[in-house]
Amino acid sequence: MFIIITLLLTVLVSGIFGTVPAVVSHRRVSRRDAAWAAGLWLAVWVFALCAYHRPGLTVGFHAFRLVALTAMTGWAGLVTAGLRSLGRKGLKAVVPLLAVTALGLEVFVGNVAYFNTHSYTPFQLVDYLDDNINVGRGVGTISLDEGRTYLRFLDIDQPIYNLRFDGLVSDDTEPLHADSAVIFTIEGTDAANTELTRFGSWQVGLQAPRTQVISLDLTGSVGMLTLTAAGYSSTYAQFPVALTFRGITANAPRALDFSILRFCAIFLALLAVYGLRPASGPLAGGQRL
Repeated sequence: MFIIITLLLTVLVSGIFGTVPAVVSHRRVSRRDAAWAAGLWLAVWVFALCAYHRPGLTVGFHAFRLVALTAMTGWAGLVTAGLRSLGRKGLKAVVPLLAVTALGLEVFVGNVAYFNTHSYTPFQLVDYLDDNINVGRGVGTISLDEGRTYLRFLDIDQPIYNLRFDGLVSDDTEPLHADSAVIFTIEGTDAANTELTRFGSWQVGLQAPRTQVISLDLTGSVGMLTLTAAGYSSTYAQFPVALTFRGITANAPRALDFSILRFCAIFLALLAVYGLRPASGPLAGGQRL
């Protein structure tokens, strides 16, 4: 139901913004306006197909996605209609539109993980930890060290799209190891691999929260998952395995992370592109868009 309503709403919004330049210019709506509207609508839904690829665009499609996709269509329509109508009126008219463009790119593209994971249902992976595995077990905590580096989770029987360490701290007392890292080898079985298969590695910085989340590309339900830890080693440094964590959340929704720095960088890049456009370009001359 929600996806049908969203399809109709985005068609309506695309059509409105596609015809705005004709209204502003006091001319009849042309095929070019219809093409802009259709292209806008198609671009939004192609982006949505890519953004919601895990677990799929139609899975968990509810009011949040309706609002998000309609808002994205409105933003893209405003920007394209504004540039088509005001792109020839100079920098003063275009700068606000470029700012709106940068804002939308930061929100919708820079935070694609937020929109993609919003409908995830998280669960605690530690609930499936094999009781026979030798790990340090505290009150609500699990510890790994050089002699205990292996975690095995059994009978999970549900999809896993990402993993996130909760309450991860370092147990290394060496001051020079304050920024230590641990590399986990990820292996498991899923719907496409009945034998234990390696799915990659996960480098976790114990003081770098961004590294404590990883996206996985597994197929269907996961049966068993293992994590094997090894201390980060290089020519200049070698770190031991020494860490404690409260849990590992699977299918964790990602938080909205608006970056002022990224927004400013996008805005300056758009200004540079506009400033370096060919003098005969469609936004500089008298062509009608």
